[in-house]
Amino acid sequence: MFRNGLTARAALWKVMGLVQQHALSIFVFLLLRVALFIGVFILCLIACCITIPCCCLSQWPYVGTVILLPVLIFVRCFTLECLAQFGPEYNVWTVDVPQPSGGLPPV
Repeated sequence: MFRNGLTARAALWKVMGLVQQHALSIFVFLLLRVALFIGVFILCLIACCITIPCCCLSQWPYVGTVILLPVLIFVRCFTLECLAQFGPEYNVWTVDVPQPSGGLPPV
């Protein structure tokens, strides 16, 4: 929706077409997501156990988020990177910027 400026219904139909074309790849992606979820859960438990002597420091909302921020960002970016492999129209990391036709833009 973000990349192509689509409505929710149009984006849903586009995703359904993508799922039909790449069913096996999407199934493997979902298995990887489950494995990542289990890994992040275990990492959260370890972070909680390590910080128990410090009065459960990781249970405070801000501190816990800061401790786990690299992991949470990786999980979000992993999804976008996997989606970008289906073609340039699904790559949200690139931005189409129109080039000026006559030399340098005015200051």
